Amino acid sequence: MALLLVCGGFSAFAQQPTFRTGTRTVALYATVTDSQKRLVPDLTQEDFQLFDNEKPQPIDLFIKEVQPITVVVMLDTSASMTGNLTLLEQAAEQFLLRILPKDKGMVGAFNDKIEFFPATFTSDRDTLIRSLRELDFGNPTRLYDAVAASMDRLNKIEGRRVVLVFTDGEDTGSRVGSGEVLEQ
Repeated sequence: MALLLVCGGFSAFAQQPTFRTGTRTVALYATVTDSQKRLVPDLTQEDFQLFDNEKPQPIDLFIKEVQPITVVVMLDTSASMTGNLTLLEQAAEQFLLRILPKDKGMVGAFNDKIEFFPATFTSDRDTLIRSLRELDFGNPTRLYDAVAASMDRLNKIEGRRVVLVFTDGEDTGSRVGSGEVLEQ
């Protein structure tokens, strides 16, 4: 609100005070399961405690709704996976069939090269599933490079971000090391 004073030919405007803060909100997403790995859907804000350096912190915002994800589904299409490529494609397809309408995704493959389909994130499941047929095969396995490239794709995305990797787990050709990927 500005205050205008008019007295004998001069005017003054009251200024709004400047407000600065060093606090920022950090989004934390939680999925809670019971001892049988079933979702526990009826929790409230009072059921959670938040600590930072062992000090309790307030929970400023609590939203109990399914939050959309943006996912990069990376498939190891190197020579070591040759015998499992059909199973690999089927597993990725089953995951993509289950993404929700507000979720977005991208499919990728890694071997001696790294590729992504489509070029941008999409919510269109049919496009994502068709992308599985676009993937190329090769050797060696650039697992860490693929995870780093996936995280780069997600870097400017807001909200829940996921890299889902289907692999036999052995890296045989990355330029990026596992430590760099874990740090990122």
